[in-house]
Amino acid sequence: HGTDPNHRKADRRLDTREGALAEIDGVKAIVPGKPEASDAIVRILSTDADEQMPPPKSNKTLTTAEKETLRRWVAVRSPNQILAVIDVSGSMRDDSGDGQSKIRVASQAATTAIILMPDAWSAGLWTFSLKPEPANDWTELVPLASVRSNRGALLSSAQSMPGLVGGDTGLFSTALAAFGAVSDHYTPNKVNSVVLVTDGANVDPDDGDLATLLANLKKQFDPHRPVSTNTIALGRDADVHALQQISAATGGRNYIVHKAQDIRSVIVRVALQGG
Repeated sequence: HGTDPNHRKADRRLDTREGALAEIDGVKAIVPGKPEASDAIVRILSTDADEQMPPPKSNKTLTTAEKETLRRWVAVRSPNQILAVIDVSGSMRDDSGDGQSKIRVASQAATTAIILMPDAWSAGLWTFSLKPEPANDWTELVPLASVRSNRGALLSSAQSMPGLVGGDTGLFSTALAAFGAVSDHYTPNKVNSVVLVTDGANVDPDDGDLATLLANLKKQFDPHRPVSTNTIALGRDADVHALQQISAATGGRNYIVHKAQDIRSVIVRVALQGG
């Protein structure tokens, strides 16, 4: 169901939003808000070998968590506003565990999430790595805006991230800036959140310490205009202690992942659920 027409089944594309929502021969692969009416979800959850997706003969499988992520994504009705902030420090070139680099896996996961995001959502994309002053450690690849107008830029930027890797990790100033950016663009009736992905610890001597960052986050957090920071720690070198506290200070969640398959599923899940 991808880009290659020679291998596409039932003339159905699932790698584009238009293809996923299209009705073909009276069947819709995805019906937003109704997983029980979405043929793709019904087949993914099925135990019948004749209708199951992926088919058993493909030797490809989805974990229970991945299936539930897709089901809940289709079911979700509350629109999200999400700023994805991805570490592009040098260690993101390291193997994720399946022969691909961590940044390559993160890029693929971000691309999947962007394809699946509804038009009514808002999204932006930043990367970060340590830069000498006066430059910021973070780079705004795509500003927060509606997914309807932003999707093309988001996709091309997500796919460009493997070429941006280099430097050390400038975590603390980036976390505070990202929280501030979403707070400044707070939209009522949306789930407003930051999703920050890193495999390292802060090494920027100009960033201050963790206690200062947490104090600033707590001071800026407004319970009437809540913005959560959800953090994803990739591998054993990530500063899980700091990431857990950053998330806790804003009512967000922290996720710790090691395997490539888990990296993909967690990034997609958090991006599509806002936590």
